[in-house]
Amino acid sequence: MPALSGYINIGEVTLHSPSGTEMTATDQAHEAMIIGAKALAYTTIDMIKDPEKLESAREEYRKRIEEQS
Repeated sequence: MPALSGYINIGEVTLHSPSGTEMTATDQAHEAMIIGAKALAYTTIDMIKDPEKLESAREEYRKRIEEQS
């Protein structure tokens, strides 16, 4: 199944560390997550509204799967 994954920068911190854990509870991190969620949502809307974009994404997915086989 095709998937979309993005990296969301919550600030100057080492992820998966005690300081990274603390950073996730900040307003800055919350705002970054909202922006990231909106980007994923708008990408989904673009795919739904434009069948050519959706087909292009499907074709790219098929090619990548074939390359990994």
